[in-house]
Amino acid sequence: MKVLTFFAILFAPVAAAMAQDAQNSARPAIAAPARHLVMMTRAGPNFAKLRDHMEEAKAHQAIYERLAAEGHTIAGGAFEGQPVLGMTIWTEGVDEAKARELIKDDQLPKLGIVEYEFRVLGVRMGSFKK
Repeated sequence: MKVLTFFAILFAPVAAAMAQDAQNSARPAIAAPARHLVMMTRAGPNFAKLRDHMEEAKAHQAIYERLAAEGHTIAGGAFEGQPVLGMTIWTEGVDEAKARELIKDDQLPKLGIVEYEFRVLGVRMGSFKK
Protein backbone atom coordinates (compact mmCIF):
# COMPACT_ATOMS: atom_id res chain seq x y z
CA MET A 1 0.00 0.00 0.00
CA LYS A 2 2.88 2.35 0.77
CA VAL A 3 4.22 1.77 -2.74
CA LEU A 4 0.86 2.76 -4.30
CA THR A 5 0.69 5.87 -2.15
CA PHE A 6 4.25 6.73 -3.15
CA PHE A 7 3.44 6.43 -6.87
CA ALA A 8 0.19 8.35 -6.45
CA ILE A 9 2.07 11.23 -4.81
CA LEU A 10 4.88 11.05 -7.34
CA PHE A 11 2.65 11.11 -10.45
CA ALA A 12 -0.17 13.38 -9.19
CA PRO A 13 1.39 16.55 -10.66
CA VAL A 14 1.96 14.81 -13.99
CA ALA A 15 -1.62 13.57 -14.11
CA ALA A 16 -2.94 17.01 -13.20
CA ALA A 17 -0.85 18.62 -15.96
CA MET A 18 -2.08 16.06 -18.49
CA ALA A 19 -5.69 16.71 -17.48
CA GLN A 20 -5.17 20.48 -17.81
CA ASP A 21 -3.60 20.04 -21.26
CA ALA A 22 -6.57 17.97 -22.37
CA GLN A 23 -8.98 20.58 -21.04
CA ASN A 24 -7.09 23.43 -22.74
CA SER A 25 -7.03 21.64 -26.08
CA ALA A 26 -10.81 21.26 -25.91
CA ARG A 27 -11.25 25.05 -25.64
CA PRO A 28 -11.40 26.97 -28.89
CA ALA A 29 -8.41 29.22 -29.44
CA ILE A 30 -9.14 32.92 -29.23
CA ALA A 31 -8.50 34.33 -32.66
CA ALA A 32 -6.47 37.47 -33.07
CA PRO A 33 -8.64 40.38 -34.20
CA ALA A 34 -8.80 41.14 -37.89
CA ARG A 35 -6.81 44.28 -38.56
CA HIS A 36 -8.10 46.86 -41.00
CA LEU A 37 -6.55 50.15 -41.93
CA VAL A 38 -9.03 53.00 -41.60
CA MET A 39 -8.41 56.29 -43.34
CA MET A 40 -10.31 59.34 -42.14
CA THR A 41 -10.63 62.26 -44.54
CA ARG A 42 -10.57 65.73 -43.02
CA ALA A 43 -10.85 69.16 -44.57
CA GLY A 44 -7.43 70.51 -45.46
CA PRO A 45 -6.30 74.13 -45.19
CA ASN A 46 -7.49 74.81 -48.77
CA PHE A 47 -10.86 73.03 -48.46
CA ALA A 48 -12.71 76.27 -49.29
CA LYS A 49 -11.08 76.13 -52.75
CA LEU A 50 -12.68 72.76 -53.61
CA ARG A 51 -14.98 74.38 -56.19
CA ASP A 52 -11.89 75.55 -58.07
CA HIS A 53 -10.72 71.94 -58.39
CA MET A 54 -13.74 69.98 -59.60
CA GLU A 55 -11.73 67.98 -62.15
CA GLU A 56 -9.38 66.82 -59.38
CA ALA A 57 -12.40 66.01 -57.20
CA LYS A 58 -13.84 63.81 -59.99
CA ALA A 59 -10.47 62.08 -60.39
CA HIS A 60 -10.34 61.59 -56.60
CA GLN A 61 -13.73 59.85 -56.72
CA ALA A 62 -12.62 57.69 -59.65
CA ILE A 63 -9.54 56.53 -57.70
CA TYR A 64 -11.69 55.28 -54.83
CA GLU A 65 -14.21 53.63 -57.14
CA ARG A 66 -11.32 51.79 -58.82
CA LEU A 67 -9.84 50.74 -55.46
CA ALA A 68 -13.22 49.32 -54.40
CA ALA A 69 -13.63 47.48 -57.71
CA GLU A 70 -10.14 46.00 -57.37
CA GLY A 71 -10.89 44.81 -53.82
CA HIS A 72 -8.47 47.09 -51.97
CA THR A 73 -11.22 48.75 -49.93
CA ILE A 74 -14.28 47.42 -48.17
CA ALA A 75 -16.27 50.60 -47.71
CA GLY A 76 -15.90 54.32 -47.99
CA GLY A 77 -18.00 57.41 -48.03
CA ALA A 78 -18.84 60.75 -46.53
CA PHE A 79 -20.11 61.44 -43.04
CA GLU A 80 -23.15 63.61 -42.62
CA GLY A 81 -22.59 66.75 -40.53
CA GLN A 82 -19.30 65.68 -38.97
CA PRO A 83 -15.95 67.45 -38.73
CA VAL A 84 -14.43 64.35 -40.35
CA LEU A 85 -15.55 64.44 -43.98
CA GLY A 86 -15.35 60.74 -44.73
CA MET A 87 -13.74 57.42 -44.10
CA THR A 88 -12.31 54.53 -46.10
CA ILE A 89 -11.92 51.04 -44.67
CA TRP A 90 -9.21 49.04 -46.41
CA THR A 91 -9.20 45.29 -46.81
CA GLU A 92 -7.27 43.24 -44.31
CA GLY A 93 -3.58 43.21 -45.13
CA VAL A 94 -3.39 46.71 -46.64
CA ASP A 95 -1.06 48.78 -44.46
CA GLU A 96 -0.50 52.53 -44.53
CA ALA A 97 2.46 52.32 -46.90
CA LYS A 98 0.43 50.26 -49.39
CA ALA A 99 -2.58 52.57 -49.07
CA ARG A 100 -0.42 55.63 -49.68
CA GLU A 101 1.04 53.96 -52.77
CA LEU A 102 -2.46 53.17 -54.07
CA ILE A 103 -3.62 56.79 -53.65
CA LYS A 104 -0.42 58.50 -54.80
CA ASP A 105 -2.23 60.03 -57.80
CA ASP A 106 -4.94 61.66 -55.67
CA GLN A 107 -4.44 65.40 -56.15
CA LEU A 108 -6.79 66.62 -53.39
CA PRO A 109 -4.33 66.08 -50.52
CA LYS A 110 -1.50 67.54 -52.61
CA LEU A 111 -3.61 70.67 -53.14
CA GLY A 112 -4.42 70.90 -49.42
CA ILE A 113 -8.12 70.31 -50.09
CA VAL A 114 -8.21 67.23 -47.83
CA GLU A 115 -5.93 65.56 -45.32
CA TYR A 116 -5.83 61.88 -44.42
CA GLU A 117 -5.42 60.31 -41.01
CA PHE A 118 -4.65 56.60 -40.81
CA ARG A 119 -5.52 54.29 -37.93
CA VAL A 120 -5.61 50.52 -37.52
CA LEU A 121 -8.87 49.00 -36.30
CA GLY A 122 -8.70 45.61 -34.55
CA VAL A 123 -12.11 44.09 -35.28
CA ARG A 124 -13.11 41.99 -32.26
CA MET A 125 -16.87 41.84 -32.83
CA GLY A 126 -18.56 41.29 -36.16
CA SER A 127 -16.61 41.36 -39.38
CA PHE A 128 -16.25 43.02 -42.73
CA LYS A 129 -16.43 39.68 -44.57
CA LYS A 130 -18.96 39.36 -47.34
